Amino acid sequence: MLVKTEVVRLRSLERLRKNPKLIKKIFTKKELKYALGKRFPDQPLAARLAAKNAFLAVLGKKNVRSVAPTDIEIINDRYGKPHLNWRGMARVAAKKLGVCGSAVSLTHAENYAAASVFIQFARPA
Repeated sequence: MLVKTEVVRLRSLERLRKNPKLIKKIFTKKELKYALGKRFPDQPLAARLAAKNAFLAVLGKKNVRSVAPTDIEIINDRYGKPHLNWRGMARVAAKKLGVCGSAVSLTHAENYAAASVFIQFARPA
């Protein structure tokens, strides 16, 4: 198992949200709908960005060239627990590395958001 943690400043999300085209390239419709339904949408968006960055770091530079940020989606189940879904080229890269499972933990405070991504490999990485 491999664990990767990333931290994102909320201020960087405030600037990012001012560019709707870029936001749509980073977050899926489900992620945006969830976050924009919150009182402080930058917090869940920043936590999801941190999770995407952590997952991409696990995949490695060589494997992420063709992975779009929207190929990695963090959605909450009906109990509020976040889940990491990989699709498209993210799924291809993960399978190539032998990833057989993942989990994610998100948190945020006043100025920062963080995510820890837990990756399970079918064979040693």
